[in-house]
Amino acid sequence: MMSLSDAKSKWAFIKNAYFGAGGFSDGGYLDQFSREVDSKYNSRKNIAYYTNYLKPTVDRFKGYIFKKTAMRSSGNELMQIIFDDCDKNGNSIDIFISKVFENAFLYGLGLVMVDMPKELGASLKEQKESRALPYFKNISPLNLYDYELDNGVFKWVILESSKEIKEPFKDSKTIKEYHYIDSTKFEKRDENFGIIESYEHNLGITPIFALSFGSDILAGSICYDIARISRRIYNARSELDEILRGQTFSILTYNATQNASPNELKVSTDNCLLYHDKPPAFISPSGDSATIYMSQIEKLESIIEQISLDPASFSTRANDSGAALKFKFENLNSQLNTFARGLENFERVLFECVFRWLGVEYDFSCAYAKDYQIDDLSSQIEIASALKELGMPISWENAKKKELVNLDLLNIDDEQKNEIYSEIDTLKNI
Repeated sequence: MMSLSDAKSKWAFIKNAYFGAGGFSDGGYLDQFSREVDSKYNSRKNIAYYTNYLKPTVDRFKGYIFKKTAMRSSGNELMQIIFDDCDKNGNSIDIFISKVFENAFLYGLGLVMVDMPKELGASLKEQKESRALPYFKNISPLNLYDYELDNGVFKWVILESSKEIKEPFKDSKTIKEYHYIDSTKFEKRDENFGIIESYEHNLGITPIFALSFGSDILAGSICYDIARISRRIYNARSELDEILRGQTFSILTYNATQNASPNELKVSTDNCLLYHDKPPAFISPSGDSATIYMSQIEKLESIIEQISLDPASFSTRANDSGAALKFKFENLNSQLNTFARGLENFERVLFECVFRWLGVEYDFSCAYAKDYQIDDLSSQIEIASALKELGMPISWENAKKKELVNLDLLNIDDEQKNEIYSEIDTLKNI
């Protein structure tokens, strides 16, 4: 089992890859050649450029999951206030959960604390107006200092954070703070672990919850593999640049005599060159090295496409049979369905804590899309056309057309979809 320290080291690397920061921005992730002098290495670091493969992958999966709004309902009138502003920063539950999913997809772990204001107001009306209701905090896994699990649920958690102290006309300084939370109390501690503040909540559960799509909260995700391959591509592109800069231009060779030294040559469009014996010639370096590097970069990019289940690459492989292509899309849709079910359960857990804070009966339901129907539309149209030639009945043909509508028009509402379905059904009478 991976230690928390090792996991945080990986998370920091993933964060740099996602934001193009750290060694991806200053060249720190470039490997120095064994015989490369520091001055040349530093020059190569200054001109290196990073192509971000991780952020588009995360954005693509977020787009799939949150393209359709999750259906939430509750008979408690206070829940709509939380749905509209769940973090006291004006973010709706949809926006907030999408950011938690981003952490869970990136690092393999998303963390949310469900907190409650201390001052509730004198009446329910005042409580509503001041939004003195439970709220969510999205916590980066990098702030996780220590924890203990009990049957997959946090028994206690310690979070670490940095706080900047500024005074007029003085240099600012950064200090660390620690927050200990368990099933009965909160504690804020200073950098020496001395208690600054402490109060009880008596929820009976630790109000910090983990969103993880694996069996272990430190299991990680495919994003670490993508980040590592991105680093190799980052190096390969820099090495390719070095080859192109050092070998692209041909070298002039000249058979020097006693009357003409190469140091005296001035060759340009305004000069002529006198020579004796053998004429001058150019030596052009072989382009094999550059070709090998470009081929290697393409292979590494292809690996990223495969492990990230990028559908844009599914139908571009000539050696993929129809069955293989279908399997890849089914695998992607299955993965999305797993994420959706995990998010449903996670929201139920969060709102169970919300109702505990309020001291009222649990009343919340949540449902994400059941089928994301990510597929290759052109391939499905070809299949439908081929099967039609076999003389399939009108009922099959219309059902297939409805399937293509679902595949092509993902953003239409149910009313528009039913209208299209009705028009398709009338084709039976033609």
